[in-house]
Amino acid sequence: MTKRLQVLLCPEEYADVQDIARGSRMTASEWVRQSLRAARERRAEGLLHESPAAYFTHSAEVYYTANMTKRLQVILSDEELEEIQDVARGERMTVADWVRSALRAARHDRPGAIDAKLRALGEAYRHDFPTGDVDAMLSEIEAGRR
Repeated sequence: MTKRLQVLLCPEEYADVQDIARGSRMTASEWVRQSLRAARERRAEGLLHESPAAYFTHSAEVYYTANMTKRLQVILSDEELEEIQDVARGERMTVADWVRSALRAARHDRPGAIDAKLRALGEAYRHDFPTGDVDAMLSEIEAGRR
């Protein structure tokens, strides 16, 4: 048997999910299921830390949810939903908050994201490998092609 999970997203988040899913040649529901599975795996491996949503005060949470206008429905198996409920309970979050934070993390970590490219540049900049003169390296490359 399967269960239906409903998550309310602001229009920008919903549009992001649809765009990413379309770019991945998936339906939004398929992409969400895949992202939730990946988030559960990262959590099990200790790679997913507590979400900022865990620090919401009641007034901030009410303000946050009052502006949401889109509903995303995802069909999950009983086992998947129970696992998500257990993970959310362990994070002291509602299932909806946990799902929203997992989707935000998945959107942020998607291939081609600007932030990922900037992080890669920052990591590359920290390395100190020996290099040579650009003109000399280009001439060596050309010599190797002959």
